[in-house]
Amino acid sequence: MTGTQKSRHYLAEHYQTLGRIDLNYRETNLLVRAIYSSKGMKNFSTMQVRITKLSTEGALLHGHLLEFLPEQFYLCLGEKEIFITCAKRQLKDNKMAVVFAQPESPAFVQALVRVRTPLSMLKRLRGDCAPAIEARITSRHRD
Repeated sequence: MTGTQKSRHYLAEHYQTLGRIDLNYRETNLLVRAIYSSKGMKNFSTMQVRITKLSTEGALLHGHLLEFLPEQFYLCLGEKEIFITCAKRQLKDNKMAVVFAQPESPAFVQALVRVRTPLSMLKRLRGDCAPAIEARITSRHRD
């Protein structure tokens, strides 16, 4: 791609910087949903994945069907309460490193790392989570 051409994909800028991102991972154990488009943009599919490491810029996922995820997808926390746009960074065996389209706040990441019940990220979060997670719900998702 030349400097005069406009990028065709909204996450293309992240592919150019993937090798330079410094991820300061924190250990965690969270079950979340990966949501991705299938059959064009008409249908969406979901897959349950485990976040084993997390940072403000990305995450390390574990799952048996990760190779079927497209280059871009969303991580969904709660009952469609928090969406994080992701791009594949690296896939090896049943593990995938992803980078977030926008960095998450350190307080939000710290609150997620403190969650001790992995299944809680698949359930309704509003009204039953740490203030930093609650703030993320209310700042980007309104009922």
